[in-house]
Amino acid sequence: MRSLAFWSLFGLLLPQALWVKRSARRFSPPSGPRSGCAGSGPVKRLVGLGDSVIDGVGCSSLSTALIGRAAEAIAQRFRCSVEWSVSARTGARTRSIRRRLLPDSAIDQADFIVVSTGVNDVTGLTRLDDFRVEFEQLLADIRKRSPTAIIAVNGIPPMHRFPALPQPLRFTLGLRARQLDGIVNEIANRTERVRRVAIEFGAESEGVADRFAPDGYHPSETSCSELAEAIAESMIDVQEH
Repeated sequence: MRSLAFWSLFGLLLPQALWVKRSARRFSPPSGPRSGCAGSGPVKRLVGLGDSVIDGVGCSSLSTALIGRAAEAIAQRFRCSVEWSVSARTGARTRSIRRRLLPDSAIDQADFIVVSTGVNDVTGLTRLDDFRVEFEQLLADIRKRSPTAIIAVNGIPPMHRFPALPQPLRFTLGLRARQLDGIVNEIANRTERVRRVAIEFGAESEGVADRFAPDGYHPSETSCSELAEAIAESMIDVQEH
């Protein structure tokens, strides 16, 4: 029923969606190194795979974006040196991440992996069944190449809170985002050494000024730092269990 509600609402909102697509502010990924190192001690490898969140859009550098901050948080908790790298493309859907980015990534025998996908499947109107198949296969393909890696998967963010999206489009895409997030949560919960990490952008009652980048769509450096801490905590949980 929720899927039917989404398609019914979206059909009415198509003109608004096209207007947002034409007028929205677009940021490029930050320039600079696509890899780095954090911490000291035994060397571990972290790979970020996915969409614009991994690509660092909205941040000044990849070191201050999600993967750089996650490397720092992991290094602190695991008392190790973390060599990090990213394989990402802004705008990529799950299917593209699996078929185009993953084959050329440096993911083999990684110790830690962070995956971000789903928002572009929401805006690209990927069918729920197709998203489920592609996401589950993505995790399976990653596992083949990194059998022992701890994998953190970002939840689908609350698109009903994105400042860049006008109402009622914001509400409608938020509805779809929650549907896809349910699929991510279900699959992650039954996949060994995988954790879904929620993206919340603070409590509903809080302001969003420091939660989003200036484009009103991507997470700010503050949000990336908070999410990085949650990712590291989830990985510690996997290690201890």
